[in-house]
Parts: sequence; C-alpha cells; structure tokens
Amino acid sequence: MTELVTVSGIEDKERLKTYLADLFKRGQYTEMSQAIGMHSILIDPQNTIGVQSSLYHFALELIKERIRTAKGKSYSSWYTEFPKILDRLVAGAQVVTDKRAVDVLASRRAAYGPFKSLEEFFSWALDDRRLPFAHIVKYIEKTA
Repeated sequence: MTELVTVSGIEDKERLKTYLADLFKRGQYTEMSQAIGMHSILIDPQNTIGVQSSLYHFALELIKERIRTAKGKSYSSWYTEFPKILDRLVAGAQVVTDKRAVDVLASRRAAYGPFKSLEEFFSWALDDRRLPFAHIVKYIEKTA
C-alpha cells in the first residue's frame, strides 16, 4: 500500500535518511523518490540538484549494503562483475521490470556500449529519470 509522505517526515536531512532507510526496507521505492523530491523542493530549493544527488547516493549505499549482507564474501566479486552481468541482461532483452526499460537500456547500450560500473548505471538511470528508482533497484538486485 502506498504511504503518504508528509513534510514533517522529511524536514530534517538526518531524519529523512532514517525515513528513507525504513522505506527501503519495506520496498517502498516510489515513496523514497517522493520524499527525496519533496525535501529538495520544499526544504532546500536553492540546492535541489545537490541535495537530490546526495540523497540518491545514500539510497545507492542502502542497495549495496543489502547486497553486501546477502552475498557476504562474494560481494566484491559481484560488484566488479556487475557491468558484465547487467550487459548480459540487456543484450538478452530480459524483462526485469517492463518492456520500456528493456528498450531504454538497449538504446543506451547500442549508443555507448556496456556500463563500466554500478555507479555509472545508477547515475545514468537517474539522469532525466530514464528509469524510475524502483526499476533501478530491481535491475541492480536482479544482477545479484
């Protein structure tokens, strides 16, 4: 069920990080995007891009920590192999979320080749909202 994101829950950046971590644990990725957007627009509009970037990188760390916990010692192998694993998904046109995501990723691959790192994929996907945050999470977790 969709959770209502309130201003009181996103006013303070540290409180927001706690809230984001809780939403992440519950798989409420759309609500995470809403909270990040509300914070950057309502609380710190002069620094919107920088604030969003730092909060989404916090979210990336949550994703990596979840995978690190699940994979244990094999995390570093997964992390270095991420570009190859993702490229196999894209090259095989494997639907992880929806057809639109497959097409967007295939187009990017055709133009620039495979991603070189997890961070490159994450940044590219967030840029201009090429993929919704929930799709980004699912693609990353699919490679794990």
